Amino acid sequence: MSSDSTLAGRFSVCHGKDCKARRSKALIKKLKEELPEWEIQEGECLGECGMGPNVEAEVDGRLKIFNDVKSRDDLPFAS
Repeated sequence: MSSDSTLAGRFSVCHGKDCKARRSKALIKKLKEELPEWEIQEGECLGECGMGPNVEAEVDGRLKIFNDVKSRDDLPFAS
């Protein structure tokens, strides 16, 4: 059994120029503390600059982008 089987899921936090300026690095750290059962990755620019930090996750089989994420409260799939 792989260690991935214990994860609730995975998602990525945009680490593009604008999201970095909006503290995406600090958000990744905070989300890893708030959601230890999730795999959280640093991702590429999601193309929704100016609305970040942005998070991309698969929800109901489709990729979805969540804008202006500040904490786990902004991620309905992780509640």
